[in-house]
Amino acid sequence: MPEKVFQSFKPTHTTQEVIYLTEKTLGKKVTNISRQDLGQINAVYFATLSDKTDCVVRISPKERNSNSFDEEAWAFDKCRVVGVPTPEILALNTSPSNFPEPYMITQRLPGVNGEEAHLSEDQKPAVLSQLGHYLSLIHSVHIEGFGTLHKQGETFVGEHPTLWHYIEYEFETGWWLPVV
Repeated sequence: MPEKVFQSFKPTHTTQEVIYLTEKTLGKKVTNISRQDLGQINAVYFATLSDKTDCVVRISPKERNSNSFDEEAWAFDKCRVVGVPTPEILALNTSPSNFPEPYMITQRLPGVNGEEAHLSEDQKPAVLSQLGHYLSLIHSVHIEGFGTLHKQGETFVGEHPTLWHYIEYEFETGWWLPVV
């Protein structure tokens, strides 16, 4: 059996709490839910609602003290405009007002993740071509600045004004430097 390369963040909440959150937030009964070992940042759940909607519930562990849900929602909107299929956001909350951890609930897009896709050699070129097309569309989205994104008004911008400033910053603050 192949060894798992990574595991997603171990949640401190229970699946029952996620069901309650989803039902309360979306106003629909959860008929099926399963925790998925996907990604390294959030706890991920696939849920089916009483109206047969499949959704993805992602919860950012409070121990991380940060999440990227606002940036992701903004990026989904920008990418959708240029033709990239992105999930509809059903709920987003980054404050602990009704759940102790930030969360995002999206409609689940059809398909399987890359690790589960068993493509024949004949199918691989077409899939890679489609992925390349979507990647080119994503790269057509204009963003001011370079580096980590920060909210500025209704948009997000990179924290450095030029690519050179970003590269200098990375070289001056890199993980490889000795701790002083």
